[in-house]
Amino acid sequence: MRKSARVLAVAALLMVQPLEMMSNAVNFGAATSYPVGASPSGITLGDFNGDGKVDIAVANSGSGNVSLLLAKGDGTFQPAVNVSAGQIPWALVATDLNGDGRLDLAVADQTGSVVVLLGRGDGTFQSPVTIPLDASPRSIVAADFNGDGKQDLAVGQFDVNTTTGHATILIGNGDGTFESPATVPLAGAIPYGLAVGDFDGDHRTDLVATGFAPLLSILKGNGDGTFQPAQVISLPSGNSTYSLAAGDLNHDGFLDLFVTNQSFCLKQPCSFNGFAVLLGNGDGTFHSTPVPSDTNGYNKTTTLGVADFDNDGNPDLALTSWDGVTGSALIALGNGDGTFQGLTEITLGANPGAIAAADFNGDGLPDLAVPLISGDSVVVLLNTGKNPVLQLTVVDTGQGSGAVTSDPAGIACGSTCSVDFPSGTQVSLAATPASGSVFGSWSGSCTGSDPPGCTVILNSAQSVRATFNLISDFAITPASVNLSVKRGSAATDALAFEAQGGFVGTISLTCSVSGPSPVPNCSVSPVSVNPGETAILTVDATAITASRDESSPFAGSIFLYAVVLPIFGCLGRLSRKNKRRRDWLGLLFVGVAWVVWACGGGGGGSAPNPPAGGASPSNYVVSVTGTSGALEHSSTISVTLQ
Repeated sequence: MRKSARVLAVAALLMVQPLEMMSNAVNFGAATSYPVGASPSGITLGDFNGDGKVDIAVANSGSGNVSLLLAKGDGTFQPAVNVSAGQIPWALVATDLNGDGRLDLAVADQTGSVVVLLGRGDGTFQSPVTIPLDASPRSIVAADFNGDGKQDLAVGQFDVNTTTGHATILIGNGDGTFESPATVPLAGAIPYGLAVGDFDGDHRTDLVATGFAPLLSILKGNGDGTFQPAQVISLPSGNSTYSLAAGDLNHDGFLDLFVTNQSFCLKQPCSFNGFAVLLGNGDGTFHSTPVPSDTNGYNKTTTLGVADFDNDGNPDLALTSWDGVTGSALIALGNGDGTFQGLTEITLGANPGAIAAADFNGDGLPDLAVPLISGDSVVVLLNTGKNPVLQLTVVDTGQGSGAVTSDPAGIACGSTCSVDFPSGTQVSLAATPASGSVFGSWSGSCTGSDPPGCTVILNSAQSVRATFNLISDFAITPASVNLSVKRGSAATDALAFEAQGGFVGTISLTCSVSGPSPVPNCSVSPVSVNPGETAILTVDATAITASRDESSPFAGSIFLYAVVLPIFGCLGRLSRKNKRRRDWLGLLFVGVAWVVWACGGGGGGSAPNPPAGGASPSNYVVSVTGTSGALEHSSTISVTLQ
């Protein structure tokens, strides 16, 4: 029972339109349609070929057969294979009827029988076996009613002669055959809905049936395949119970009931809303709980079921609405206390059949399979959950560096980062290289390099790599950035040349010196190199000596003495011969002396004393420039002249 309770029955509709879901609701992807037999009305699920994947079987009331859709495991199915099963197969159930570990099918044929199809375990079945009944079957369930470990059947039937309903119990022999049918009276007329479970906590399987009239029949099991007389639960008048499901809706350990109302009030407020929730007391009795008020807007709700559609641990409800023109599937997300959020409508079309829920693609969420009566097909809707989030990871690689950002915002990293986005989000990534780098390419979930952007659609967790490369270039690296050179000598420095970003080419070299005069000379050998080679920089100060240093405070005095003393001698001789020439030479002496003094060569106390041991140190900057095509780089070395 517990296994079959996870199979969801909900109405299917004629046309499939795009799904319009509320923002806080569970979401389903686009519908995929699979042709089956004529007028599919009932559905059941199971692994019919033993491959561990959930397959679909539908009862085709218009073509007298069952269509089997074998699953591929990714949410898609193989083309239908049809198997004969009576004349008007309306409902069916999958279970192991002969104890061989393989799923079989029991089909309720409205003409008055149950058709048994024993499975071979490979997706095929043995020849059908017909079990005659006394009335027209409308529903069927499987359970162990007598505690012998063998599967039994309960069939909800409608007697068209007496317009009453009853259940027929078929006790299984464990080999696919059954004991003679036993009849159990039910309240009401047409038992479209049946549910089984231990509702009173005595560890015996009980049975609940709808009666089309606004009531339910509760049959407590005796544990031997028989039942106590039906206890009737009445619901508000003027409406009709149609379908039924059981589950623990409020986590109290007791089974509850979920009942649809096939009302005919045609959009008017109904005394019995679109569905009713009856919480179990654990003793076979129930009490009602409020349901969303917007269910008043839906009428003639048909088949339904219980499943955790949003994966939050709380049972949710699904049902259908059909007013003769338009049909919808309705989802009510559970709050975990027996109450539910407002309905979310999925407009599908018209003419409902049935539906089942199971995880068809292995993502842990119940999906939907919907038989379309007038469409002669089954539609599969894959569940994407309630705003699920998926992780996008971006990794920066390569010798270069840069940053990756995203739209919508979230990704902003220069090495590695991971951000969660809602499933289905389209994320645009942009790569910005740092100085000296260039964007190379994308890899992983997106590819390409021009422009440096890509788009990722998060239908699953994704990983992207952004590669940044160094710009093709070279660098000059001196062995020492500080040199000391003595006057009258020379010094050398080794220069290394490194390629970046795959640079290949010849580098032409020049050098220059800046600083106070006189400046030393520089040279580079060789004058051109390739990456990986070494050049020698020579700083030559051999022509600069301490005795010729014009910065000495005595240089001007020596000049003065060399010029002035001879003039004094001339003046002395002319003083006796020619007064006029003597005056002229005197003026010349005064002018020369003033020039020497103005140029700082007057010597004397205003000049600093020379350092002990020789001239003052002088500082220079040597620039080495490398050129290769349009690329040009310089490296500087500080030189101290001692």
